[in-house]
Amino acid sequence: MMPRVVLALALLAGLLEGQPSRRAAGAEVLALHLRKFEWMVANDTVRLMDLLLPDARIIHSNGIVQRREDVLTDARTGRLVYREIVPHDTAVRLYGDHTAIITGRMQVKGAVDGTAYETELLYTETYVRRAGRWRLASRHASRAPGR
Repeated sequence: MMPRVVLALALLAGLLEGQPSRRAAGAEVLALHLRKFEWMVANDTVRLMDLLLPDARIIHSNGIVQRREDVLTDARTGRLVYREIVPHDTAVRLYGDHTAIITGRMQVKGAVDGTAYETELLYTETYVRRAGRWRLASRHASRAPGR
């Protein structure tokens, strides 16, 4: 009986060894999420294009819904400029091995069509793991209460 238990444990250990731990996966997607804000401020459209899934949807706090190409066009043309983004109260929840939902708040300074703005937003982002990489599938932001 004992050899079967040892064999079963060895097989289980082998299966788990190839899977990233939940903590490591959470840290990986959170680090990517925070780098995304840096890319937004730097207007790094190459990295943003790589991060956003082709069918990504971004819902802004003013209710405008954009696809990936709309977001990139706004960045390339300077229609939407982020001067500073400071995230806080960020939390990551993992669902299985391929889905992560990140919620948080952020202070944002920027300009739309040359008009400066400053606001605090609440946001939710959904990341999915495809081909071993985390990609942004969806983002929704709303103004924080009292803003």
